[in-house]
Amino acid sequence: MVERIITQLLDILVKESESSNGFYDNYIFKIIPMVNPDGVIHGNSRAELTGIDPNRVWKRPSKDTTPNIYYIKK
Repeated sequence: MVERIITQLLDILVKESESSNGFYDNYIFKIIPMVNPDGVIHGNSRAELTGIDPNRVWKRPSKDTTPNIYYIKK
């Protein structure tokens, strides 16, 4: 699924660059397929190994308790 999204995004960007519209020139796309790999490996689809749900701390992540979210947003 992620591969298809990336392929479609690249197709759009190539077509736009050929038309010299310049609409996407001001955008940066960052694709992060999985924020919680450690939790998923251990059977947690929502919480990390620490028991914290990354979706619940997205607005104010902590550098100490949720560094993955903190650095993604930085």
